[in-house]
Amino acid sequence: MENRFENNAYPLKKMNKANMVYDILYEGIISGTWKPGDRLNDEELSRQFGTSRNSVREALSNLVRNHLVEKEHWKGYRVRSPQWKEIEEAIDIRKCLELYTIDKMRNLSDDKIDEVIKLLENHFQEAEEKVNTNQNEYKKIDMMFHQIIYNSVSEFWLTDIVENLHAVADIQTNRLSVSVYQHKEIYKKLLDRDFDGMKNKMQEHIESFKNRAQKIYQSNLQTSKDETMEKKA
Repeated sequence: MENRFENNAYPLKKMNKANMVYDILYEGIISGTWKPGDRLNDEELSRQFGTSRNSVREALSNLVRNHLVEKEHWKGYRVRSPQWKEIEEAIDIRKCLELYTIDKMRNLSDDKIDEVIKLLENHFQEAEEKVNTNQNEYKKIDMMFHQIIYNSVSEFWLTDIVENLHAVADIQTNRLSVSVYQHKEIYKKLLDRDFDGMKNKMQEHIESFKNRAQKIYQSNLQTSKDETMEKKA
């Protein structure tokens, strides 16, 4: 198995090692370094992180509680593969949070909105340079747009919640060009201070993602069934 931690990429301090392991694994799952179904061996992770197996197990247990990892009897831990109902619910909850945030933006001063607009302009410049990027970079760029929106109303706690939902709803859509176009449609409404229009475009954006995610989920499910049948044949 590839060593994702060579060259001391994730040095751990002596304090709060379980929390640090959790943060690294959490970020890895969010970014797609570990994909649904990937095994998480506590002994291997302990060696790679240079920490105790107890710290790794504590971190994995916390990930289990957050529904990002599951523990199988006699088999250990692996990244969860959520069912479509869970994915759909996560996307719907995320939509509610996005619309809540836009409603709060109505109370921002013109100077603050101009500041958000500038941040989004810089974001789009970076996004356009990476339209054909890999999946991990795609997720980071896609989430950055939404983080700028959350942070504009000082709802920093939303970032963690939505990242958790994003992990549950993780579907390898890899359509950055589509996301950038839809983000720009939302941005145009912000330029006009049209918050109702902004909410409509945000709903369209999330529903579009939901539809793509469902198609890919069904395709992946069928592929998995076909592979199972081939093994039995």
